Amino acid sequence: DGRGFGGNLFIVGASPVLTPWQAAGGARALHGIGGPTIGVHGHAGEQYLLQGSATVDGSGGWTNLGLLSMTEDYDEFEITPPASGHRFLRLLTTEAFDPGLDIAPGTGGLILHWNSGVLESAPTVKGPWSAVPGASAPEHSLAPTGAGEFYRVRQ
Repeated sequence: DGRGFGGNLFIVGASPVLTPWQAAGGARALHGIGGPTIGVHGHAGEQYLLQGSATVDGSGGWTNLGLLSMTEDYDEFEITPPASGHRFLRLLTTEAFDPGLDIAPGTGGLILHWNSGVLESAPTVKGPWSAVPGASAPEHSLAPTGAGEFYRVRQ
C-alpha cells in the first residue's frame, strides 16, 4: 500500500499501540497543529498521553506531546514532534498522566511549569477562564501585576 517503515517495531502491552507508519488523510489535529499523521489502536472514549524521546528506553527523558482523545478503537492524529530529535513515541493511559502544574521564582516574576495542555487564567476561581496568550508547555513566565489571578491546565 506504499507505506514504508525503516526500523524495528517494538510493541509492549496489548493497547494502546501506535502504527509504525504515517497514516493517510482524515486525521484530527492534536491541539489544532498540523503535522505528520500517526494511527493509534486503543479504545473508543479513552484518552492517552503521547510522549516522545530521543532514545528507545527514554534514558534521556520523555517529552509530553499532548493528549489523544479516541473516538473509535482506531483513530488518526496529526502531531508536531519536538525539533530536538525525539524519534521514539509512546502512549500512556491517562491514569499515569499528571499535568504537573507548579510555580517557581524567575527573573522579574514567576515561572509556571506544566507537562502538556492549555494554560488558562481567570480573575476568580469560578472564572471566566481563558487561554493565556503566548503560553505553551513546558513553561511560561509571568510578571505579577498586583491583582489576584488564578491558573489551571486544561487538557
